[in-house]
Amino acid sequence: MRGPRSAGSPATDEVSEQLPEDPTVLSHLVAATAALTLEDRQRLLAARDTATRLRAELRLLARESALLRQVRAVPVPLSELAVPPSSN
Repeated sequence: MRGPRSAGSPATDEVSEQLPEDPTVLSHLVAATAALTLEDRQRLLAARDTATRLRAELRLLARESALLRQVRAVPVPLSELAVPPSSN
């Protein structure tokens, strides 16, 4: 069970409830779902422990967040671009 936390927005609370409580599981979830290069993923796999992996993920996510703020765009997975346009 999670400890006490400050009340946030309903959307933030909903996301927080969906996050794993186990730090190792969380670190694997971030590594699996973040838009990372193969090299970044390999570095995360090679991390000596969970805390090191989470710190590295935090740096990578901060870098990505700063980039997104600058370009004001969200990357689209290439698989979505491969779908032929609808005739509608």
